[in-house]
Amino acid sequence: MNTYVAISALVTGILLAVTLSEAQYNRRYIYPRYSYGHQSWPDSGQGFWSYGGDIWGDSNRYSWSDNGRRDISHDGREDSGRDSDASGDEVVSVGGGDKINGTMQIVLDLHNEYRRQVATGKVSGQPAGSNIHDLKWNSELAKKAQEWANKCIPDHDSKTARRTSQFRYVGQNIAYNSDVQKGIKEWFDEHVNFNYYANKCAYGKVCGHYTQLVWAKTTDLGCGINMCDYKGFKLVNLVCNYGTAGNFNNERPY
Repeated sequence: MNTYVAISALVTGILLAVTLSEAQYNRRYIYPRYSYGHQSWPDSGQGFWSYGGDIWGDSNRYSWSDNGRRDISHDGREDSGRDSDASGDEVVSVGGGDKINGTMQIVLDLHNEYRRQVATGKVSGQPAGSNIHDLKWNSELAKKAQEWANKCIPDHDSKTARRTSQFRYVGQNIAYNSDVQKGIKEWFDEHVNFNYYANKCAYGKVCGHYTQLVWAKTTDLGCGINMCDYKGFKLVNLVCNYGTAGNFNNERPY
């Protein structure tokens, strides 16, 4: 009887692998939504993830990316509309407001440094992108990002909550990490997973944070940070909003 069950389970698994697309099978069976490691997948806003995937990693790193084109959370469900339960969390830096502070200047400078590296062809495996320009700080995007960071919810806000008077579609990268610089560097380091010419991630890998970071049509950036408790760790919650959003299906980042 045990042998029969084992064979049946094996056959069922093979059938699932055949009938589901590679990305669907990965998300449903190979990489669960929650793990004890790094998880990340960007939302294309059109029912599938343009540059999606999940990858195991260190237990103190978490990232999410979303382009604001569909009001869903990243297991495919509609946005839950959860309220904040972050009472007692300490706000360490405010991204909103007309003036950019020292921490946020670092965030902006890092984004632009990485964009320049790609623009000038200095990133291995990625072609030069002459249409990639520096981002400018946007106080309205920053205010929205800080409001969401203050809630300490490890997921994206809704596309409507993220909209501004200037941008209907706003992209969003979120990182939980030990510091701001590491979070942004890990987004950029996803370039090793991105095949520019095939316009997709390596199988089972993440690259959506990188593609949003260097997206040529994105012109504005606004971020917020907060210290949050997450799965037993006290981590920096970095939320960055991008106008206009990147990671559109079938479009290269530059």
